[in-house]
Amino acid sequence: MLKKQPPLIIERLDEDQAFIRFNGQTFSLPRVLLPRAAREGDALKIAIALLSPHHLPTRKGSTRS
Repeated sequence: MLKKQPPLIIERLDEDQAFIRFNGQTFSLPRVLLPRAAREGDALKIAIALLSPHHLPTRKGSTRS
């Protein structure tokens, strides 16, 4: 069973950045990653997926084989 995590709260929104409070610390994310309706004080639920290396483009822009 997953451990319950503290909420992620939007502390402030700038033109291009969102400042998120989590577990007593603040970090920033590009605002474009948040839903358009997100506002200061809203709580976020973030899901992270791990991609295998062959799904990532190489520096030249082609996919790995």
